[in-house]
Amino acid sequence: ASTVTYAVTVVGGNPSNHPNYNVGSANKYAIDGSTATSNVVLTLYEGNTYRFDQSDASNDGHPLRLTADPRAMQNVASSSLTQYTTGVTTNGTAGQAGAYTEITVADGAPTLYYYCTVHSAMGATLRTHGIPNVETTTGAPVSANTPVSIAMTSALGTDASAGFSATG
Repeated sequence: ASTVTYAVTVVGGNPSNHPNYNVGSANKYAIDGSTATSNVVLTLYEGNTYRFDQSDASNDGHPLRLTADPRAMQNVASSSLTQYTTGVTTNGTAGQAGAYTEITVADGAPTLYYYCTVHSAMGATLRTHGIPNVETTTGAPVSANTPVSIAMTSALGTDASAGFSATG
């Protein structure tokens, strides 16, 4: 498990590269300085912790929260969304030093969305994925250019085998 911190800022003017361009508020959240879809639609892995740092003054009046409700990407009243709180911690006031929303992604977490509790469609999608557990069938360490045979078990209990070469 690891912790990733994203610097959140608010950009006005309805940026055309944001996934919610022309939807809801003209203000949009930027992640690490970018409103581009490839930077604001994020992938989160189960067991990892993600911190959305809202210390920047541009966040004043734009508290970031999480929901499993896809309507967060539409022009709907933020007050109608149910906050997702499993593994979520909030601290401080958006726009002030030390403000953040943090999530440690639970096993089986749904697709999530981050949103402003005051203005509609400022955020984007958080795709959640599990981290597969891989064990070699021989117990040998995996090293570069060494063929490895692995066994995989799905959630349904069906076994499958695959061979591959690990390269470093």
